[in-house]
Amino acid sequence: MFCFSVFTPEEIAELRRVKLWDIIVNATDIEPDEIQRNVFFWNEGDPCQQPQQLNASILEPCPFLKGYDYFEVSGIFKTSNCSTLDDFQLLKNVV
Repeated sequence: MFCFSVFTPEEIAELRRVKLWDIIVNATDIEPDEIQRNVFFWNEGDPCQQPQQLNASILEPCPFLKGYDYFEVSGIFKTSNCSTLDDFQLLKNVV
């Protein structure tokens, strides 16, 4: 099966070797010796020691995320919009 690619097989192999560590070090001011190679886990001897592995049990609970109600801001705004919509409906029925 032929699949067109803008990358050569060698370039694809090189892209697959890129790790998150490479991206962080190359895209920020973080020096290579300031972050562990496996950025998802800290092992003994790695820089940037952490007190414990981060997990959900030590995080604050997230508040319930609800949508934004544009009419909640002002009851007058809601009333005026509803009456305007009613006016348009009346005009539509007249015409």
